[in-house]
Amino acid sequence: MAIKGKSRSRGARTVARGPKPVYVPVRRRLVQRRGFWIAVASVLGLALVGGLVYGFLRQRDEDRAAAERRDMAAAVREYAGQLDSVLAQVGQPAPPTGFQAFADLTSTLAGLESGEVEPEAAATTADGIVETAASSAETVAAIDVVAIVRDRGLDPAFTLHLFDSRDEIASGLRLYEQAAQLAALAATGAEETKADLLARARDLVGLATEVFARGYDAYVEAQSRAGTFQPTFPGGTFTGPTGVTP
Repeated sequence: MAIKGKSRSRGARTVARGPKPVYVPVRRRLVQRRGFWIAVASVLGLALVGGLVYGFLRQRDEDRAAAERRDMAAAVREYAGQLDSVLAQVGQPAPPTGFQAFADLTSTLAGLESGEVEPEAAATTADGIVETAASSAETVAAIDVVAIVRDRGLDPAFTLHLFDSRDEIASGLRLYEQAAQLAALAATGAEETKADLLARARDLVGLATEVFARGYDAYVEAQSRAGTFQPTFPGGTFTGPTGVTP
């Protein structure tokens, strides 16, 4: 007979098992990993390909630029071959990059105004300038720049310099022609009109000098782009792009 109030005996507690040991692999050093070297090889390969492509493109651009310079040099020499003979007749280079045309016209106007130049001598000089300027303007205006640049694929800015040079120089020469005509009239005309004619002639000479200078500057710029420009120096010899000494 069971005795009341007695509790049942508890069985012995079971101890839980510990976690099973897990194998933890030892991490290899970065330089010992295969993936690292694959990544390095990929980067180096891309860099090599990029370098080859860059070198190819750069060489292509350099070859293209060299070919363009050769074409520009050929064009500007062809242009100079027609222009330089005209320039040799109308003036001389003004170091280092300028040009002085018809310096004797300026001195003739000054001589007429001061009375130091005889009217007959002034008229002869002015008539000679009229003839030279007129024929020179016609020759320059007839230079076929279109034929010179055709099919050469030249830089538009370079081509524009050739057109500007031709047009501005031709216009400047025509202005010199008109100024010389006024000088001749001042030398041979009535005394009461002399001062006015001389003033108008001086104004035209100033305008002619400005226009001619713009044309010559464009000529120099075209030569510079082509790498053929040879500056002048005081006391030196001017050698044009064609190698002809005016």
